[in-house]
Amino acid sequence: MDSKDNSKVFQIIIAVLLVLAGVCIGYIVGIKSMEKSNNNQVDKKINDNYQKENENQSEETEEQNSTEKQNENQSEETEEQNSTGKQNSEVNSLESKGTKESVEISLNGKNNTLTLLDGTTTNERSYLTFGNTNLMILKRYGTGPAYEAGIFPMPIIKYKVVIGKDNKEYLIVYYDFIFEHALLVINDSTKIIGKYFNENGCGFATLEDIEKTMTIIENDDIYYYKPIETSDGNSSKLELTKLEIENDTIKEVKTNTVVTGKMAQCT
Repeated sequence: MDSKDNSKVFQIIIAVLLVLAGVCIGYIVGIKSMEKSNNNQVDKKINDNYQKENENQSEETEEQNSTEKQNENQSEETEEQNSTGKQNSEVNSLESKGTKESVEISLNGKNNTLTLLDGTTTNERSYLTFGNTNLMILKRYGTGPAYEAGIFPMPIIKYKVVIGKDNKEYLIVYYDFIFEHALLVINDSTKIIGKYFNENGCGFATLEDIEKTMTIIENDDIYYYKPIETSDGNSSKLELTKLEIENDTIKEVKTNTVVTGKMAQCT
């Protein structure tokens, strides 16, 4: 009887131990599984963060490249505008002191040379040219050895490229020389499309202050004091007239600004 009881007790102990062992093994397996799951979640989170950081960096790099490219394009546009603006915004001068002076000018992509001759050759009649076009004949007025020798002091020629109402470039050439004044408008084919002289026969109309220019250029706006009334006396009337250029044609617009000027006669 005791032997049987001991055997049952032993079996119960063995069963309990097996149960406990199963529980322990299950616990350990569960712990390992949870650790693995947690590790996988951590790894996934790290990978997600890493991928997101790479995407953000890629977007930032792409944005930076786009911004840099845009800045480069703006810089190139600004440089081009500055280059064109410099030509269009400034009135330049061409002056000869016994020499032949010239400058290359671009109109709508076409290059031609504006040339001022020295004015000391007796038989020379065309002193100013643009390309193959003789722009004007500067007349010699006066008497004496210098005149007879053909020594003719040349006026300072002023020029500027302007934009017409048709968005095309035109060349304005003008000069003021004591009582003589002239203004020319030239297209990119070197053709004179507008010619303004203040000569009336052998008389010259000028402003009361002969040191002032008869031509005024403000940005791309051109104004000229056009004589509207002259007489054989010493006075004249001049109206400030705006010249609008479009498709090789000049439209004169009155400004209702009329001034009293002077008259001079040839000698």
